[in-house]
Amino acid sequence: MAALGLALVTACGIVEVGLRLCGFGHNYTNPMGSFFEPDSELGCHGKANFVGRFHRTDFDVVVEHDADGFRRNELPPDPAARHDIYVLGDSFVWGYGVGQHDLLTNQMQRQLGGWRVHNLGLIGAGTVEEYLLFQKHVIDRLRPGDAVLLVFFNNDFGDNIGLHSTGRVCATIDNGEVRVVRPARASTMRQWKNWMKDTSYVFNLAAYCADCYKQNSLLKTLPDRATRPLPSPEQVRADTCDSSPAVQITRHYLSELSDACRAKQVRFLIAYVPGQAELGEDDVTSTSDLSLPEEVACRQAFGRIARDLAIETIDLTSPMVDAKRVGRFDRVTFPHDFHWNAAGHTLAAEAIAAAFAATGQ
Repeated sequence: MAALGLALVTACGIVEVGLRLCGFGHNYTNPMGSFFEPDSELGCHGKANFVGRFHRTDFDVVVEHDADGFRRNELPPDPAARHDIYVLGDSFVWGYGVGQHDLLTNQMQRQLGGWRVHNLGLIGAGTVEEYLLFQKHVIDRLRPGDAVLLVFFNNDFGDNIGLHSTGRVCATIDNGEVRVVRPARASTMRQWKNWMKDTSYVFNLAAYCADCYKQNSLLKTLPDRATRPLPSPEQVRADTCDSSPAVQITRHYLSELSDACRAKQVRFLIAYVPGQAELGEDDVTSTSDLSLPEEVACRQAFGRIARDLAIETIDLTSPMVDAKRVGRFDRVTFPHDFHWNAAGHTLAAEAIAAAFAATGQ
């Protein structure tokens, strides 16, 4: 047993050295357990100065984080830029499945002269987390004339009440007051596994192969769209009515963001992300769990909030649908995932840049 153990350790050591010499790098299929680390305030935060390969069925890209754990800006800061745009959002802003060059904020930076664009996307974040990120990383840096852009997706309503993931900050309504619910501490086993992925190339390779196998197996077992159970219209209306906790909490934090920006003499606007069904791309193999009635109901609930709070909005639906109709792009989301592909990031950046150009900012 001792000889076998020594042989195994020696073999792993040889493979470890070989992988490092060959430039294997760090490879991942699960972003939450790879590019992020536990955070006592938010549940997770991007790893600082981290570089890794993100590979799934639909994409194979390199992801780079800056010193603050956010996606790195491809271009160096422009010293002549007059103002800053701080972009808050979830995995759409973080750039799920796209490389640095195609990233929304990097494309915005190339199109918006005179602005410095900052990516503060956090995968899986809802409005509650985005408000806390704003308080921690943005508010003290704001100057009159700057802008804060929040990218809103329909699952943010559920994220804000802790519906879609555990171990993340959310909020609840207690005696009529909105109260933040802090996440539970990440398990020691999970932290150890993530540390091993980043430290040992052999462990990283083994975990990567196992995750690829699980991912491919999952895609084969996904149910057909037609056979998936959908929520009843009554349930959809109950979840998205103005009195529901999800809508009340979302309204509260959007109001807080709007008021804070107004006090700082900063422009606040929201870009609304259409769902796959609204784009006609909700394939039977999609991992999206949202139905068209839900997407429409969430859009209507968001519209009521934005109208009541007088928040400037950019609806990204028309630019994306129009680009597909004229044949510029075949699709703007991935076939097996609801996130934007490179084309989606391009169209979103163009629509946002056009909104700034239309107001002379």
